[in-house]
Amino acid sequence: KRQSSVRAPVTTGARTLDVPITWFPASGPAAALVWLQHGFARSRRRMAPLASSLAAQGLTVLTTGLRTVDPFARTVQNLGDNTGFLDSLADVLATDLPHAWAAAGLPGTPPARLLAAGHSAGADAAAYVVGRLAGRHVDLGGALLLDPVKSVSGSNLADGLRAARRHNLPVR
Repeated sequence: KRQSSVRAPVTTGARTLDVPITWFPASGPAAALVWLQHGFARSRRRMAPLASSLAAQGLTVLTTGLRTVDPFARTVQNLGDNTGFLDSLADVLATDLPHAWAAAGLPGTPPARLLAAGHSAGADAAAYVVGRLAGRHVDLGGALLLDPVKSVSGSNLADGLRAARRHNLPVR
């Protein structure tokens, strides 16, 4: 499988963080785009086997590398208040995917349908982002939460699940 790594700028307040993205293009026309987020103290490289498997099944996958610790709460786990950062990440997923797609040198345009998946604390982040995307002009297919772990502070997981339920989005 061809992988391509790029960075997407995600801004929280006056600070911008370039979030590393690795793409796993579908083996043919992609049925959907899956955002796959690693968990606490992990990396997007750990998600590569799952991402490759999903790509072989006709899904284009993007994995993001989010920090474990950051004094400005730009992290995968809600160690402080990472909601501003995750809100900004949701904005990138909702509006800036064509730019990241083109920057990665992928042909055409991203698939319209977006699914979110995350492992451990990444599931907490994915649920929250799904909640932020629910009701927006995004063809959102739902969320896959792999061994979800609630962050040590905040209510990101619960908030995301409530929003998904309100918008009848499937969560597995």
